[in-house]
Amino acid sequence: MTGQQTARKETRRLTLPDGTQVWLNTASTLRYAEDFGRKARTVYLSGEAYFDVAQDGELPFIIHTGHISTTVLGTAFNIRAYPGQADVIVAVSSGKVKVQYGKEKSATLTGGQLVKVRPEFIHDDAPRNIATKDAAPWKDGNMLYDGEKLADIISDLERTYDVRIRLARPDLGEEPVSTEFRRDIGAEAALKILCKLTDSRLTLADGTYLIH
Repeated sequence: MTGQQTARKETRRLTLPDGTQVWLNTASTLRYAEDFGRKARTVYLSGEAYFDVAQDGELPFIIHTGHISTTVLGTAFNIRAYPGQADVIVAVSSGKVKVQYGKEKSATLTGGQLVKVRPEFIHDDAPRNIATKDAAPWKDGNMLYDGEKLADIISDLERTYDVRIRLARPDLGEEPVSTEFRRDIGAEAALKILCKLTDSRLTLADGTYLIH
C-alpha cells in the first residue's frame, strides 16, 4: 500500500496513476495499492476528499470509507468520512455514483445530489438536491454547514485551524447548525458565528477555546 496524508491546516492536490485528480482536505489519508490502475482502481479514504475521476469503462473506481463503499466510472464528487463523525456524506458535482452501505442497501446519486449515511445503522434517507458548487465548498475556501451537529462542526474547525475547542455542556454538541463563512476569517471569528447561532458565549484560556 502507498498513499498520501495531510496534517491539520493542510490541503493537497494529487494525481493518481490513472489520471484521477484528488483534492485531499485537512487531516485526511488516502491509501491505494502499488499497482493501482492495472487490474483495479480501489482507494481507502479516512477524512475528506474531492475526486475528479478519470473515465475508464473497464475498471470502476471504488472508494472505501469503513463499511461504506462508493463506486463510479467517471465523475466528480466529494466524500466526507472523518473518524468520529456521525455521518458519511457523499455529494456529487457531475456524473453518477453508487453508494453501498450494508449488504443490500445502496443509493445512486447524480450531479447536484447529496446523501448522508450513518455507519452504525442504516438510513433510509433519499438523496437530496444541492447546488453543484456546494459539493465541496472547502476547495474554494468556504465553510458550509447545513444542519450539521455542532460537535462535528467543531471537529472540522479544529482540523482547519489547528486549534483546541471544547464544549462546556456535551449536549450542546447535538444542536444542529446551518451557516456559511470564508475559511480565512480565522478560528475566533468562526466560533463567534457559531456562538451567536447557538445562543452561547466564547472564552479563551490556556490556548483552548471554550463554548458555554
